[in-house]
Amino acid sequence: MGSSDLEPQALRRLLSQLLRSDPDFEAFCLDHFPDVYRRFSLGMERTQKENLLLVHVPSRAELIAALRKSFPDHLAWSGLERARTPREKRQLPLLVIGGLAAALLMLFVGRAVLRSNSQGASTESGSRAIAISACGALHVDDVFVVKTGSSPLAAQLLLDVRLRHGGSSAAPVNLTRAVVLCGDRTPERSPYKPSASYDLLISGAQNEAAIAQRLMPGEVDRVLLRLGFTPESAAYQYTARLKLLYNGSCMVESAPFVLSRDAARWSAQVAP
Repeated sequence: MGSSDLEPQALRRLLSQLLRSDPDFEAFCLDHFPDVYRRFSLGMERTQKENLLLVHVPSRAELIAALRKSFPDHLAWSGLERARTPREKRQLPLLVIGGLAAALLMLFVGRAVLRSNSQGASTESGSRAIAISACGALHVDDVFVVKTGSSPLAAQLLLDVRLRHGGSSAAPVNLTRAVVLCGDRTPERSPYKPSASYDLLISGAQNEAAIAQRLMPGEVDRVLLRLGFTPESAAYQYTARLKLLYNGSCMVESAPFVLSRDAARWSAQVAP
C-alpha cells in the first residue's frame, strides 16, 4: 500500500505497536532520523517525542519506509489496510480484494495443518511472546565509572554495572548487547591517548559491544565493561547512559552518569 495515505492517528497506532518502549522509540529515531533525535530532552514525554517526529520527519513515506526496514515481518502491517481513506478503499479492484482474502484463507489453513502435525514444536511467535513477557525483569541497580592501573597515566576505565533480575516471571534474562550513549560533551583539561585494545570503544554518540550474560530470577550480577577512546573522543567529558539489550527485543537503561577520566573513581573506592 502507499505510505503517504496514513492519517496521523493510524501512524501513531503503528508507532505504538512497533516501538512499544520509550528506549526502542529513541533508538529508532537515533538510527533513522538523528536530526529529530537531537531535539529530544530528558524528561520529555513519549507523546511529545512522537509529535516532534511527525512534525520534523522529511515525509510520512520515509517514516513508513524506515519502520518497514526495521520491522519487515511484524503483524502490524496486516492491519494497515484499514488505515486507508474510504475513497481509496472503494477504488481497490475487487480482484485484488478477492486475491488477498484467498491468500489469507490459505495462510490460515496452512498454519492450522502445521499446528496439528507438530503440536509439540515451539513456533517463532511463541518464542517471541516468551521473550516479551520477560521485559521489565532486568534492573540496573547502579553503574560505577572505575579506574584501574598502577598509576594515573596508565589508568584504565571500566563500567562496574550492578544488575538484578527482579521480575515475577520465571523466565531467565539473556543479555545480548551493551550500548553506551554519549552526549553533552565538554572538552577535558588534559586529553590522553587510549590503550591498544578495548572491550568497548567510545568513538561517537552510540557505542556498542556484544556481551553474553544470563540471570535467573532473583539473581544479581556484576559486569565490567572495559572502555577505550579514540584520540578524538578522549578529549571530552560526556553525560552518558548505559542501555542493555536482552531477550531479543527488551531493553533497560541506566540513569545518566558522567563519563571521563577525572570523574572516575579508583577501584579501591568502589563498594565490592
